[in-house]
Amino acid sequence: MRNLFAKIFVWFCVTLFAGVLASLLATGILMEHGVFETLSAQVSKAGLALAGVTAAQIYEDQGKPSLQDYFNRVQDTGGGRLFLVDETDREITGHALSSTALALLPRARAENGVVAAHTRQTTIRALAIKGPKGSSYVLLRETRRPLPRSWPRIIIHLLALLVTGGVLCYVLARHLSTPLRVLQNAARRLAEGDLNVRVAPELGARKDEIGQLAVDFDSMAARLQDLLDSHQRLLRDISHELRSPLTRLRVALELARQRSGPQAEDAIHRIEKESDRLNSLIAQLLTLARLERGLDGESREAVDLRELLEDVVADANFEAGSETCTEHYEDSVPLVVEGHSELLRSAIENVIRNAVRHTLVGSRVEVTLSMDLSAKDATAVIRIRDHGPGIPEEELSRIFRPFYRTSEARDRHTGGAGLGLAIAWRAVQVHAGSITAQNASGGGLLVQIRLPLKIPRR
Repeated sequence: MRNLFAKIFVWFCVTLFAGVLASLLATGILMEHGVFETLSAQVSKAGLALAGVTAAQIYEDQGKPSLQDYFNRVQDTGGGRLFLVDETDREITGHALSSTALALLPRARAENGVVAAHTRQTTIRALAIKGPKGSSYVLLRETRRPLPRSWPRIIIHLLALLVTGGVLCYVLARHLSTPLRVLQNAARRLAEGDLNVRVAPELGARKDEIGQLAVDFDSMAARLQDLLDSHQRLLRDISHELRSPLTRLRVALELARQRSGPQAEDAIHRIEKESDRLNSLIAQLLTLARLERGLDGESREAVDLRELLEDVVADANFEAGSETCTEHYEDSVPLVVEGHSELLRSAIENVIRNAVRHTLVGSRVEVTLSMDLSAKDATAVIRIRDHGPGIPEEELSRIFRPFYRTSEARDRHTGGAGLGLAIAWRAVQVHAGSITAQNASGGGLLVQIRLPLKIPRR
């Protein structure tokens, strides 16, 4: 059971059921040992003694009418009917006694306590008392017997208790787990790069520890957003500042080539090559900074993924000098997405170039384009698989980070700056798609790009 709400709900219900069961067992044990009967007898004796002394005093001081008024008041308050009997077995207020009541009188005088008798509908209790002037009396109290509790009624009451308790447990469990689910979703969005997520509008009104946690979460998200913004701004500013010196360096190289002799050609060529690499790195940094800012204000266009893949694969084969890449299209209908063709081309091209760079000599890079209709909306799926050494499993989740290179890429001269896959990941993200990497069975790396299609589902 991994769901927190289910755990809280189940444990609350178990606690409730255990409490009810413990109460029933304790009640049964106490009834078996006569505890309730003893307590009831003690309470009944004290109540009857008080009522008897009061009745005898009213009768001896104020007479029968006042005694009858007292009996009426007790009966109106739910205390049952009272009868006061003198030593001659005569009921003082003039009411006739039943045979059951008359039979209790000798027992009440003989025993020092409450005696009782039961009829079908009533219970009669009797207690011998002494009046203020020394006269002996017997006080009788007649009450209606409660209806017997049958098992069906007990079960219905128990079920009602359990249902009510279950509803309360559900409400309490939901109250405790809902804010945690809100925090979980916010943390997941934050991990996916949405630094604008905040939870205070939903949880900030709470005054408990969860409300304070929501405030702290928002503070953390705001701090992360500030740090990332300053980092992106620094990269963007540095990239722009380096463009002008590089341009002047290229002009100086051309002048040096014209003025120097053949003996300096190798050195100039080397400087020019490193300058081109630095210029490419700056271009990638600017592209990444542009993607991090978002493309909300830029216009979008319809992009045919098949035409785009054909161009990228043709360029990759031309650069490799052989038919290294092969493509396969599983759908004959055009697969069109809405977005920025330049960025989509850059994303796919970076992944394919990475595959061509790492695939084994003599092997091929397989590029497949298909359509997935299993989701709510139609999705284009691009799979790029090489036959290289693959990537260690612990590094798969990090290869789309800026400037990250695997240990093998750092040890080889073919390793780039670590920006190509980061640009691909961000470009796919701004098109509401996803990109994942996994080691393919049989060796090599399989990168899968999923993009929502513009066309409706078939």
